[in-house]
Amino acid sequence: MLLRFHGARYGLRLPTHPTWADLLTGSGRAVLLLGLDPLPQSADAARIDDYLETALAADRLLFGLARTA
Repeated sequence: MLLRFHGARYGLRLPTHPTWADLLTGSGRAVLLLGLDPLPQSADAARIDDYLETALAADRLLFGLARTA
């Protein structure tokens, strides 16, 4: 996946899980949320909900749309 912000000259290549790539290929697009603060991979659903709520209130989430070319 190539992450590129509108108006940016260059993008950042990010690794993707094959299942996610298959889902994107099948549907053609997906909504992305990028949190600007670290979150442990071991976080449970409650911790993720808290993280999203806190990050949204602090304007620390970026929203985007992934699509296939």
